[in-house]
Amino acid sequence: MRKYRYFLNRNTSGDGFCEAIRGEYFVDKSWLIEFTNNKLSTKEKWICVSKPRRFGKTFALEMLDAYYTKSGNAGELFNGLKIKQSVEFYRHLNKHNVISMNFAKYFENYSPCDGGIGLLSQHLLEDLKKEYADVVEDGMDLSLAFDMIQQEKGEKFIFLIDEWDSIFRYRKGKKKEQEEFLGFSKEELSLLCQDNHKMSVEELTEWYDGYYVEGVGEMYNPKSVTEALGEGVCKDYWNKTGGFTELEEYITMNFEGLRDDIFCLLTGEKIPLNVVGFSNDLENFQDKEEVLTALIHLGYLTYREGFVSIPNKELREEFSSTVKRLNWGIVSKLLNQSKKLLDAAWQLDEEKVAQLLEDVHDGISCLH
Repeated sequence: MRKYRYFLNRNTSGDGFCEAIRGEYFVDKSWLIEFTNNKLSTKEKWICVSKPRRFGKTFALEMLDAYYTKSGNAGELFNGLKIKQSVEFYRHLNKHNVISMNFAKYFENYSPCDGGIGLLSQHLLEDLKKEYADVVEDGMDLSLAFDMIQQEKGEKFIFLIDEWDSIFRYRKGKKKEQEEFLGFSKEELSLLCQDNHKMSVEELTEWYDGYYVEGVGEMYNPKSVTEALGEGVCKDYWNKTGGFTELEEYITMNFEGLRDDIFCLLTGEKIPLNVVGFSNDLENFQDKEEVLTALIHLGYLTYREGFVSIPNKELREEFSSTVKRLNWGIVSKLLNQSKKLLDAAWQLDEEKVAQLLEDVHDGISCLH
């Protein structure tokens, strides 16, 4: 008799998908499998689906679970579905070790988060020990266990994680946990700088500080901080995490006053903003307030005590370069004038500073 499994190659892997295809309103989304098959064993194998709740993420995972899991026999479940036409269909059908998890079961009822993480890790290790008893030992570090299994057995795993965002939803009021798991704190940044003498805390603060979590305090952008420490230079690393067109797409939306607000933000102003009622919809907007709120969620802006602003030098660079690419007439000109003004100030050229200040003042007047 096969022993109980928490996550690994469960013999119930096809049950959810089987129920779905028997439903009255089943819609064939099986071509998703062609997409995931093309990502296996590539640098693009990490896939995150961030659609809102009730948009079929669980169904998609149940389908993938049925298709990939070794313990399954799902060939007949896909009869008549689109994916059966793929020449790659049988290559991966029930050929993989699958670890299928639902994070909600571990983070909804356990506090602090360490309790859920600890239990999840314990259950996963138990699964591995049942399958690879000659390799995995009680109390072994999980990462070591996976590494040894891969090296000694040549085995790899597909992870399917449902409710992956449950730690944010169920623990959203737990500020201490957010401090531990989200962003870099000032103390953590100081420790990093002690170990890496290339950068100072002050320089990193100027470039990557500015985010704020109520009850937690200042937060630093961890991606950009680690990039800067690695390369030994502070600059705009934001475009490595998203396309050049993302910010452009939002700030060019046709809402009255949006362009003026963007310029005010670029000059360092803080703008009052009511974020109440935002529906977490990043595609459909009713007004400029919703666009600005979306930019907060995406990390381009920061929000504190009712006001929104550009958080740091990195993001000002990102906004500036985007506006210059858009060639927003007077706004682009003012940005260029601002750089000239800074250069003139450094050179103590009083006459040029006075002229440039007058030009900037005239330009701002044109916007109002």
